[in-house]
Amino acid sequence: MFQKILFWLLFGITFLMAERIDITPSELEALQNQGVRVVDIRTEPEWQQTGVIPQSERLTFFDARGNYDALGFLKKLEQRGITPQTPLILVCRSGNRTLLVANYLSSQGFEKVYNLKNGIIEWIKLSKPLEKPAP
Repeated sequence: MFQKILFWLLFGITFLMAERIDITPSELEALQNQGVRVVDIRTEPEWQQTGVIPQSERLTFFDARGNYDALGFLKKLEQRGITPQTPLILVCRSGNRTLLVANYLSSQGFEKVYNLKNGIIEWIKLSKPLEKPAP
């Protein structure tokens, strides 16, 4: 419980000073075409339910109960070759979880963290392409 309180407190403070860049689905497509990597932080059931943005990388941050392993997430990013110098676009269902994760990554030295405003919901609303992830 203390870990969760500390996490939210850190994000509250970081929110005031961290830079994150909210983007639209069209901006996501343009950035992705320039080679910016897209990381979908939702859970496996969410990916299966809606599909995922083509060529996105799936890497859950919060589990279904809201638990997380922030250091483990950083380690998984590193294993995929994503460093603080790597521009990165985060995707979740509505943009709320990615807002928190973007602020966290900014506090850890990540230089360009984009947040898909309104998440996959907006992506679907605009009939942008989706693919079914392999189970």
